Amino acid sequence: MLPKYLQEKGVPSNAEYLFIEEEHLLDTIQQEFPKHSQLHLCTPDEWQEKASGLNLITHLRTQSVTLVRSSAISEGLYPPYIELFQKIQKEYFKLDLYINIGTSSLFHFYRIALFNTADNQYSMSLLKNKLKGKTAIILGAAPSLDKHIDWVRNNQDKLYILTVSRLARKLKEESITPDFIVSVDPQPGSFHTSKEIFEFEQHSTFIHSYHGNQQLVGQWLGKKYYTGHRYPWRTKSKKDITPQSGSTVTNAALDTAILMGCSNILLAGVDFCFRSDGHTHASQSGTKSEEASIIATDDTYQMVTNNRGEEVETSVGFLQASEQFSQAVKNYTSTDQEVINLSDTAINMKHVSYQDTATIDLSSAPLKTKVEHSNESATKYYATSSKELKNKKRELNQIIRLCREITVHYEKPCNTTKAKKQLEKLEKRLEKNKDLLDLIKSLSSKEMLRVLRASRNEQSEWTEEEVTKSNIAYHEIIIQKARGLRAAIEQGIKRIKTR
Repeated sequence: MLPKYLQEKGVPSNAEYLFIEEEHLLDTIQQEFPKHSQLHLCTPDEWQEKASGLNLITHLRTQSVTLVRSSAISEGLYPPYIELFQKIQKEYFKLDLYINIGTSSLFHFYRIALFNTADNQYSMSLLKNKLKGKTAIILGAAPSLDKHIDWVRNNQDKLYILTVSRLARKLKEESITPDFIVSVDPQPGSFHTSKEIFEFEQHSTFIHSYHGNQQLVGQWLGKKYYTGHRYPWRTKSKKDITPQSGSTVTNAALDTAILMGCSNILLAGVDFCFRSDGHTHASQSGTKSEEASIIATDDTYQMVTNNRGEEVETSVGFLQASEQFSQAVKNYTSTDQEVINLSDTAINMKHVSYQDTATIDLSSAPLKTKVEHSNESATKYYATSSKELKNKKRELNQIIRLCREITVHYEKPCNTTKAKKQLEKLEKRLEKNKDLLDLIKSLSSKEMLRVLRASRNEQSEWTEEEVTKSNIAYHEIIIQKARGLRAAIEQGIKRIKTR
């Protein structure tokens, strides 16, 4: 029995073991289960509450927790255990996704955003209420788009079309010209799935996240606006920031339509669930998923209801994205704005109504007009943004220098009053850079948690040596992250100089 083996061999001081057993077996197992402060037993219904008391959230953030299947499950010796493990695994993955979504990529996003500074001149905030009272349609890449593509083509002169970037090739082949092309993915693959957007450079406006793919953003010569915040830190200008309601490109398209004041926001290809045959994307949408089902490779699916009232499958990621989308509709739309899904096979979402295209009346809709705003001098913008980046680089240099001095004090401890005052003075000077320091801490939260939670003992019980080591490690983490941020700023400055 594993718990007894662990007790005999000795449990590491910083480890916790939680065993999950079926409720009807619990009494029998408890009779043999060893009494040890780091060995725990619970039922499937209790595991999340029990794990929470063992700092599960911290361990998820620091990636210091593992879900392990027993040999009985691995060898298929007891079928109910297999079902139990699948249930716990889904709950665990969903919690892990919720806790860590975005945090692991944040520094990568900011690094790209700083590189994109030269191109992030115009914020989406400049287009606020520019389409007040108009009808827009958001085209997602889900399977239901194929059913509506003819209707969109036939009505494109009355609809302001916002499309996800991966649909550019499909829309070109369907003779549909989008008004806005939206992209958020910074990864290199985004360029390859979306490079056909340049076919629309003369006619469409590019809406990209502040951390949009460098090749797409940098090479686009038409009108473009960024969503989110221009810099990772706060600035005095409120125009530098637009709200971002979620992490997906569909969320970005929704944010854009709401901000521009569209009264009716139609959805096509925004499903957030699998088609009955398992496909997740429309045909010719720049992905192989139209050729093969992905259900077999995703064991974290959930059952949800579509607009037909049918039970269908979706992934944890899709479900979370749909919840973000629904919440954005609730939080950001005004009373004169309505979001309508045209697809009966799409997931049924709160605050989003369903309507068949046959009932959508566009006969009185006016023809589209251009969306314009007053331009700012590019030369002036480059000078202002370059100054902003150089100022932050100086602050980072100061933070790095102060942290070095502080670590020297801890490495060569001196308990004299003079030494303690010097250390306090350095710490106070460091805190004067609070905004930038808080940013560095947020980017380093995972590393810092590993240091500060390295022992299962409370910090109040740490020895003087442990406190010293943790303080050194804490400031070294700040130095490392500050250097990374400084390097990203230098790349941003270098890019501006090329313009």
